[in-house]
Amino acid sequence: MSLLDVKDLSMRFGGLLAVSGFELKMEAGDLVGLIGPNGSGKSTVFNMLSGFYKPTTGSILFDGNDITGLRPDQIAARGIMRIFQNGRLFSNMTALENVLMGHHMRLRTSSPFAAVFHTPGYVRNEQGAIEECETMLQDLDLGNMKHERVGELPFGTQRKIEVARTLAARPKLLLLDEPMTGLSAEEMSDMIDYIIWVREKFNMTILLVEHTMAVIMSICPRIAVLDHGVKIVEGTPSEVQNDARVIEAYLGVEE
Repeated sequence: MSLLDVKDLSMRFGGLLAVSGFELKMEAGDLVGLIGPNGSGKSTVFNMLSGFYKPTTGSILFDGNDITGLRPDQIAARGIMRIFQNGRLFSNMTALENVLMGHHMRLRTSSPFAAVFHTPGYVRNEQGAIEECETMLQDLDLGNMKHERVGELPFGTQRKIEVARTLAARPKLLLLDEPMTGLSAEEMSDMIDYIIWVREKFNMTILLVEHTMAVIMSICPRIAVLDHGVKIVEGTPSEVQNDARVIEAYLGVEE
């Protein structure tokens, strides 16, 4: 059974068919790139997978369960987490505090009494969360920044902390929406290594949308291509690069 099984997914906005009949299967540990020209439907697919849009037709099966049309918080609780193109960290909080926000999804709900009076059980849970998040930051070579305010850190480091915060929630599928946006060439190279490390360390399943073709081609064993809301090809980087339909979608055809 596939971890993710998307069948005949379509999204219509009035008279506009933004995505038509999209299908995708992902096994645990897969790293798949989703590419296409501007307006091809990539963001719409991500919005349906993460619960921001309710598909007009089709189904999304995740880990054996139908999650079609669930709210974003319900989908996140089932293990699909999304990192947006524009960072959404709490800039006035420290790196550790931001990562703890992600870990909070996994904590058992404490009673108001326990939270107010810091009962032994509450303190143990909080301390365990802090230690786990500190270890994660250390593993990611960010340990020396745990008490730094995120807004004062370099943008590339902020992106890595955002990934760390998401990982703290222990997702099964990570939706990465253009993680290279705004990064320098050096930061981009570092982020590529970071994504590869995350996949290997956590056996993470990743669906990646990215405009930088060099990134997609270098790290994604499999790539799906959208054009005008339709998946026109899916295959290896070599197959995608040499497919006439992909070349036409990106470069057009001479009249």
